Amino acid sequence: MIIVKKMGTRKSTKPYSKTPDLEDASHKPVTIRDMAHLLDCSPTTISLVLNNHPLAKRIAAATKQRIHAAVKETGYVPIPTPSLLRKNDTHIIGIMCPDITDPFCNQVVQGSCST
Repeated sequence: MIIVKKMGTRKSTKPYSKTPDLEDASHKPVTIRDMAHLLDCSPTTISLVLNNHPLAKRIAAATKQRIHAAVKETGYVPIPTPSLLRKNDTHIIGIMCPDITDPFCNQVVQGSCST
C-alpha cells in the first residue's frame, strides 16, 4: 500500500525570490549583489563605476547616475576585506611571543605597532 500525502501550498503574499528584500533586511548591511538586484544591472557594473575603473567610461552616464543615487539612498559601503585578500595586501602582521612580559618581546610588539 502506497500512501500519498498532499503537500501544502506556500502561503506567502510575496513571490519567491533568491535575492533578499532590502526593506525587510534592514538589520543586514547592503551588499553589492543587493544593489545589483535593485538597479537591475550586474555587480561588475556597480564595481566598475564605484572604483572609477577605466572600463567605466563604456557605461552610460544615466546608469552611473542611477548607481551613485542608489548608493546614497541605501547607504551602501563596500567591504574592503575581500579586495585586500585578492590583492594579498591586508597590512596585517602576526607576532608570536613566548612571553609578553619579556622586555625584548614587549619592545618588538610596541615597535611594530608604532609604525
